[in-house]
Amino acid sequence: MSEVVAQKIREHLDEKGWSISATEKKAGLKVNSIRNILSGHSKKPSADSLLAISNVLGCSIYDILGETNPYQKVDNSSSQKKTSYNDYELLKKIVIHLIDHQKESKSSHIDSFTFNDIVEKMYRYSTEVRNGDFDLEFFNWFMQKK
Repeated sequence: MSEVVAQKIREHLDEKGWSISATEKKAGLKVNSIRNILSGHSKKPSADSLLAISNVLGCSIYDILGETNPYQKVDNSSSQKKTSYNDYELLKKIVIHLIDHQKESKSSHIDSFTFNDIVEKMYRYSTEVRNGDFDLEFFNWFMQKK
């Protein structure tokens, strides 16, 4: 697994033309976190690290793992993948927290595309990493990064 992860991260770094250290900073990771993954010193990187890397690189955690996301359906009429929202209670919780965050936020309001993107990422994280549980601490961390 770690070889695939390292290869996929390298591919995305090369595609973006980013340095390892700049990517670590953008992802909010410790110095050498990505370098250790790429060199094989980090055999089992944490889900949080992989998610932070994938978010910064603009890809899914499944892309980094070299796997296909089983929760996304391919729409044959377009090349875009769509998340299937099967847990409506989880979806409702995410939307409510996002709306409350926007009400309390002193920053500018987000547009509908960004809103939907945040909801999708929170939903995917909750279902893929947290077994369907909403993680308020991760939500707050993620919103600080936005």
